[in-house]
Amino acid sequence: MTSFETCPRSHTDSRLILYSDGVPSSTVFSRAVRRGDLLRVRTGVYVESGVWGRLPPWERYRLAVLADAASDDDAVMCREAALLVRDLPLISVPPFVCTRARRRKEVGRQRATTVTAGVPRTRRIEAALRRGITREELRTALHSGGAALPAEAVHLTCADGGQARTWADPLMLNLIDTVPRMSRDAGVVVLDAAMRRWRQEGQVIDQGLWAEWADHLRPRRHEALWRDRWRLADPGADSPGESISRMRLRAWGFPEPTLQKRFVVDGREIYVDF
Repeated sequence: MTSFETCPRSHTDSRLILYSDGVPSSTVFSRAVRRGDLLRVRTGVYVESGVWGRLPPWERYRLAVLADAASDDDAVMCREAALLVRDLPLISVPPFVCTRARRRKEVGRQRATTVTAGVPRTRRIEAALRRGITREELRTALHSGGAALPAEAVHLTCADGGQARTWADPLMLNLIDTVPRMSRDAGVVVLDAAMRRWRQEGQVIDQGLWAEWADHLRPRRHEALWRDRWRLADPGADSPGESISRMRLRAWGFPEPTLQKRFVVDGREIYVDF
C-alpha cells in the first residue's frame, strides 16, 4: 500500500484516502479495490482493507458517515447519521447513512456498485415535511428557492484530534424526525443524553425547546410516540446503560428511581445511579 501513502486524506478522518487527478491514477485505485487492498467507501473515497477489517461495526458506520461528508461538502446528515455526528448515543448500528436529498431524483438508496460490499450505503431522504404543506408544494418551494433545506453546521473531533465541519438537520428537527421512528429504549437513550447536555448548558428542559418544530411531528402517531419518549426521558441518566436499566425497572413495576442520588457517609459524598 506504499503507493497510497502520499495520497490526500479526508479532513473528516485521516484514515479515509481521497482520489485526486494525478498519481496514482484512477486505474490504480480500481485495481487495488479488485485486489482487495482498498475498499471504496464512497465515490472517490477509500480506506485500506486492513484498517477497515480491524474496526468494530460502530466504527465502520462512523467512518461511512464521515466518508459521506468527505465526498460531498454540502451533504446534510439526518436521522441516525445526524445523531452520530452530534455524539448522541445509538444502541444499534443503522443499516444506512441517511442524508437529505435536495431534488426528487436524488431520493433513494445509493447503488451497490458505487461502494464495496459490506460498507454501509447512503440513503437519500427528502426534506422533513411539516403540517399545512403537501410534499409537492415543498418540492416546488425548494426547487424555486422559495424554501431552503434546514441545516446547521456540526463540528466533529477527528481521529487525529483536529476539527472538521459537516452539515446536519437542526438538532430539534433531527430529534423530532428520528426518535419516533426508533424503539422506545433507543429513543429514550437519545433523549436522556440530549437532556443531560441541555442541563449542563443551563437550559430549561420543557416543551418550549421543541415548540418551533412541533408542526413536523407528523403523522399524528409520531406525535404520540414523541410525547411518550419525552415524558420518559430523564437528564439524570449518565449513560445508555443507565437509561435502558431505568426502562427495565419501569417495565418490571418498580417505583420510579431517583437518579444520581447524593448521600453523605462518614463525611464523604457518594452518588448512586439509582
